[in-house]
Amino acid sequence: MPTMTEHPRSLAPRTFSTEHTTLERVLSSLRLERFAACGVYEDLEAVLGPYAQPEDAELVAVSLAQVLDHLLIRVRTPALAGRCPAAVVDRACATRVRCAAAGGEAGPGPVRLMALAVLDLLNLVGDDL
Repeated sequence: MPTMTEHPRSLAPRTFSTEHTTLERVLSSLRLERFAACGVYEDLEAVLGPYAQPEDAELVAVSLAQVLDHLLIRVRTPALAGRCPAAVVDRACATRVRCAAAGGEAGPGPVRLMALAVLDLLNLVGDDL
């Protein structure tokens, strides 16, 4: 029977947060059925499409933030990490942090940046989510 050998030196040390909001965000991002059920392409069309309106961006901001959270967790898995350049992932992380800091006060600009980050990651990983 094959056994699994652990290589503790190859594992990067990580810090974990037990704050309720952090745990809720991580658990929400791990739910694959939520990602499949949401209309991510419709949300992207509402924000980036030719008939996009500023109020549409505000309506889909929460949904896009959840999708981006999900993507940022999934692209760090071994199966997808090799397909996503670090610069793209870092840019998506920075965009997510800026959008979270801005909240709903900054207007449609940060939401468009978030939509572009989602689109970049989806273009890299395709349907493998």
